[in-house]
Amino acid sequence: MKKIETEVNINSSIESVWETFSDLNCHSDWNPFLTKIDGNLIEGGSVSITVQLGNNKPEIAEPILKKLIPKKEVHFLMNKWPLIKGEHYFIFEPISDMETKFIHGERFYGLLPMFLWWKLKPLFTQGFNDMNQALKNRVELRHNKFSQSDAR
Repeated sequence: MKKIETEVNINSSIESVWETFSDLNCHSDWNPFLTKIDGNLIEGGSVSITVQLGNNKPEIAEPILKKLIPKKEVHFLMNKWPLIKGEHYFIFEPISDMETKFIHGERFYGLLPMFLWWKLKPLFTQGFNDMNQALKNRVELRHNKFSQSDAR
């Protein structure tokens, strides 16, 4: 098994982070890694995700939503065994009322990770970090707009 795990602290409530993340139709507006998500967050259901890894051609993945705990965890399972099997996960941890830790990772199994880890790891790590930063920017920008309008 190979694993990548990244995280970012977002200066906003867990509700605001979840609201942005769970609005799958809007990922194409802000997410540079998972550039399009078709489907719904229903445990046991599948979604179609367009994945952009660096400058490579976008790939379509159709994982199953393995675990869903709203505002806490989302786990997708992609299985193309024996080539690759991956559990992609997102964890939302409240730090305070106005700060959330967003953890984004994946556990990889199979032949491709075993033999091409040197190539896959930097591509996926960069993609995860790009998505994390884009989510942070989107949530904090929206939160600051609402906070400024509330103050008037």
